[in-house]
Amino acid sequence: MPGPYPTSRMSNIEQHEQLIESGLALHEAFRYADALPVFREALEGAPECVAAQYNVANTLHMLGENAEASAILKNLLATDDDTFRQGCPLGQEPNGFKLDALYLLFLVTLDETQSWADAYPYALEHLNARDDDVDSVFSDEFVADEIRTRKSRYDQ
Repeated sequence: MPGPYPTSRMSNIEQHEQLIESGLALHEAFRYADALPVFREALEGAPECVAAQYNVANTLHMLGENAEASAILKNLLATDDDTFRQGCPLGQEPNGFKLDALYLLFLVTLDETQSWADAYPYALEHLNARDDDVDSVFSDEFVADEIRTRKSRYDQ
């Protein structure tokens, strides 16, 4: 039985994968302004790709565009997992992206609002959702340290 994408679209799938990989390489090289249009192109081609949504939001955050990043992250978190499974040419599993989106939404909200009360619920939700079955790009220790460090700035 064929997959959800006809063989004739294979070049589109490969192109989408190349866009995500190219965007990640630019992002990891701290070339956020260059990465953003690449991720946006991937998102335009597959609006229900969880990887494209997450990476656009993450890159926007790195560029200080927190309002737009927040809107994308909230949409990502509200989207049904099956929508992502069916809408992503790469077949990305959404759980890890959603877990990391909660942590990123904590950072975005804190930077945007400067309100611990507004941001911290996302950090708590992220911590409560962490388990061994869901992969995260952030280690438990990193997240806990970052939350403590940021909290200390608001305790002074």
